Amino acid sequence: AKQNYARKHTIPIDLIDFDFEVRDGPGGADERPEDGVLVRGLFLEAAAWDEREHVLRESDPKVLFVPLPPMLFLPAKLDEFKDTPHYLCPLYKTSERR
Repeated sequence: AKQNYARKHTIPIDLIDFDFEVRDGPGGADERPEDGVLVRGLFLEAAAWDEREHVLRESDPKVLFVPLPPMLFLPAKLDEFKDTPHYLCPLYKTSERR
């Protein structure tokens, strides 16, 4: 996705990274994005997603895994990232199915 975006906009790929949007609104993940990758099937561990405030929150008691709404990983120039707080966290891929 980053390479396609860089070619489309003739931007050096090292000036591009992924920004993101959580698509938790109605119809937010119905259409294919023009740029980027829409990812479904992610889970939060020891946290939860607050759909009203659109932020991470404390997990509910005794709930370890919570599904995350679809996320759009959107390539953008580093100097054009949204000016909102970003939480840097790891993303793990496992073969375990739920």
